[in-house]
Amino acid sequence: MSFNKYAGYTQALEHPNDFYNAIDPYTTSSSIAHLDDKAQRIKKHPFEYYYEDIIKEDLKVDFSTKLSAEDYKNMKEDSKECLEICDNFYGISSKRINTWLSSSFKVVDYLVLHIIQHIKQEKPKSYPKVGVEKARYKQLSEYTDANLSLVGTKLYALYDTRNQNEHRTKTNPDGTQYLIKPNRNKTREMVIDYYPKVLKELQTVFSN
Repeated sequence: MSFNKYAGYTQALEHPNDFYNAIDPYTTSSSIAHLDDKAQRIKKHPFEYYYEDIIKEDLKVDFSTKLSAEDYKNMKEDSKECLEICDNFYGISSKRINTWLSSSFKVVDYLVLHIIQHIKQEKPKSYPKVGVEKARYKQLSEYTDANLSLVGTKLYALYDTRNQNEHRTKTNPDGTQYLIKPNRNKTREMVIDYYPKVLKELQTVFSN
């Protein structure tokens, strides 16, 4: 089933009245119906909508049957957060990309943890000078399974990029500090390239 039938339309979920008042008077009733339908799809199936919006195809896995009820519920809430930032992945602004990426890590972390702890039946590893979240991606990258290795490698790289954009302070030899400007356009290009591949590979893993 397609949860993202109207991916090309834009919807202001928080203030729908303001949105409709701003619509050109010549907008067709059909377009408004599409917008209403999109809002309902996002409201009822935020995770599935989020996923299909990125991979541009129908989901082949029912993730609600793969995760615990609590994890699936929480993952849906984190998906809503991503969709509130941008509900059209390929149209996301470079100014929003880092905020979206931070929220999106919360979504995939449920899948990553499930793979490590339930599919692989291992405990998350720790690595010197590597944070807890990032360590999970490194652990995936070390598996011989090509799908998992690719997911881990790309998430690890995305996490590094996110951190570089967040931690912008540099110190001069004399002890003074300055702030660097993050390259948001480069980050956006990386996210648009990597994230669909990550989610497609994760779907493959959960299909087996």
